[in-house]
Amino acid sequence: MAWAVMALIPLLIILGFYRADFADLGALAATIALALLANAAFCGVISNPHDRYGSRMVWIAAFAAALAPGAG
Repeated sequence: MAWAVMALIPLLIILGFYRADFADLGALAATIALALLANAAFCGVISNPHDRYGSRMVWIAAFAAALAPGAG
């Protein structure tokens, strides 16, 4: 589920860029994407990469995907 939700985040960003109804959701999705990438970079550089570090933040992407049906 986490992989599917993370694959949906770029689609939400594109949808927010092209439709005014989804502009706020697109901005939220962009912020979440940056947070996930920053977390992955930080955890990869500072420590050995482990799945548990990413799993602490992936629920935020699932939350954004859950907001998508109600945003329009």
